[in-house]
Order: sequence, then C-alpha cells, then structure tokens
Amino acid sequence: MPQAWLTGRPTATDTILFVTDVPDRFDKRSAAEFARATPTRVLAALALGLQWLVTRLPWAVQRGAGALAGRVAARVATRRSAIVDDNLATAFPDWSQSRRAALRARHFRERGIGIAQVGMAWWAGDRRLARLVDIEGLEHLPAGPDAPATLLVSGHFTTLDLCARAISLYAPVDLVHRALGEPAADAVTRWRRGRFAARLVDKRQPRAIVASMRERRTVWIAIDQADTTSGAVEAPFFGRPALTNTTASRLAGRHGACVLPVCCVRTSDGRFRVRIEPPLERFGQDVAADAGRLNAIVEQHARATPEQYFWIHRRFKRERSSAA
Repeated sequence: MPQAWLTGRPTATDTILFVTDVPDRFDKRSAAEFARATPTRVLAALALGLQWLVTRLPWAVQRGAGALAGRVAARVATRRSAIVDDNLATAFPDWSQSRRAALRARHFRERGIGIAQVGMAWWAGDRRLARLVDIEGLEHLPAGPDAPATLLVSGHFTTLDLCARAISLYAPVDLVHRALGEPAADAVTRWRRGRFAARLVDKRQPRAIVASMRERRTVWIAIDQADTTSGAVEAPFFGRPALTNTTASRLAGRHGACVLPVCCVRTSDGRFRVRIEPPLERFGQDVAADAGRLNAIVEQHARATPEQYFWIHRRFKRERSSAA
C-alpha cells in the first residue's frame, strides 16, 4: 500500500496477526468460506461486489445512495427499529416521542451512509481518502523509542471503520476485531480490515492484545459494548446504568499504556473530522471509575452527533443479577 508518501513510515500492513496469520489478500480460508454456496454466502459475495462498484462513484453519489438505503432499512428492519426506540427512550426520556422518532429516522439515514463509509475505508486509495479527512491531535500520539504502548479508545459510531483507516494513514495501528457470526462475512471483514491495520487482533484472544501492549504498539479499540462474561462493570451512561467494557482500564493498569480518546464524525459537507484527544491522566488505577470516565466521554461525543451513534445495539444492558 502506498502509505509512505504521507508519513515516510513503514506501511501499516507490514504485519497482520489474527490468532493465525492473515495475508493482505483473499486467502484460502476466506475463499473456502465463499466456496460453500449457501444463500447467505452468495448474498455476501454479491454485496461485496456491489460495495466495490459503489466506491468507484463520486463520494456525494455514495452518500445519497447510502441515505436512501438507510430510509428503506428503517421501514423493513423492524427488530432493529424497536431496539433504537428502546435506547432513545432510555437515553432521552425528556424528549417527546416525535423528537425521538425524528432522531431514529436520521440515525437510519446515517447507518445507510455508514455502509458507504465502510466501503470507502475498505476500498478507497490513500490519496482519495486523505482528501476527505481532517485530523486533529496527532501530536498526542507517543513517539520515539521510549514511547509507551498506546490505546486509542472510541465508541461505536457509524464512522467506525473509517476512523481507524484514517488514523492508519499517519501511524501504524493495531485493530481489535470482534469475529462475526457468519464465517463468510467475517472472512471478508478480516480481509479488508487487514488491508489497513498493522495487526488484526481477535477481541476474544486477550493474549494477542497483550502481545501488542508488550511490544508498545498503538491499538485501536471500541470500548462501549460489553457482555456479562467479559469482566464488565455497570457504569452511568446517559444517566442510566449500563454494562461497560473494562479492557482499556485493565490494560492501562497492567502495562502502563497511554490512553487517548478518539472521535470521528461526518460533517454536513460530507467530510470527516477525526480528533485524537489528550491522554487520560491517572487512568488504570480504578476499573469502575475508569468505566464511568470512558462512558462520559462517549456520551459527550454521542450528544454532539446523536444520529451517528450506534443506537441499533442494546447499549443499556445490565448484569444478570441487577436486571433480575
């Protein structure tokens, strides 16, 4: 990949780690997944080809097509619409129903555009992407031989993949990846994310993340989704208790990692603004307190552009004992 023109540094695909090696091509395992021609895999292959074709179009056209797809999804994805309604009612209880419905419509529109943004992150060339991105805070990234391990922490927003790709234009970034349930879709996601990630590390394999910490690498991780088996704790989010991932706090405490919040938003003119914020001080000393701090940061980002936050996932999950 021609990334050195931006930084003069080695490209971000020198090494890829995902339990086993994942090359920057459609490997035999990935091809085998598509060789089993189930309807789901055929649709995944068609969608992948369509996504590649769409990225050949001007970005303004892609945004329009994505917005249309989002409006259609709002009508047919009834289960996801119900989850969005539940989340918005919990996060914004003082809002009128009509105001929350308007936000739901904007959210699905942004989700549709988000599909196009994933296509740009996966397929667009470096120069084309760089022309669309304004990035702030690169000076906060530790540099030099004595630099500590670095954690770039973010919430789940519609710009998720594009955020990681944009930062990788300027510094090698290891990307924490959660395996998808559909093997064919997961193979494609690993293949394309592996194109710009310095390493892909499986979220379910703590040793892989620890290896990056010990090598004092920069790791990007989304920290606002958790389950009851991941050592998560409940912390306030929009004034309500929500199960919160504690991985960043535990890694910072054990490995002295520098923790930098990251936010990426799509602006009204279709450009992207990536902001790397200053390092969090005294982070990693108290897991519960750190969870609250990160939730407050993600909430601040979500309130600034609520339509771009991932409301389609159940964010206000509770521990089983608390929910009972």
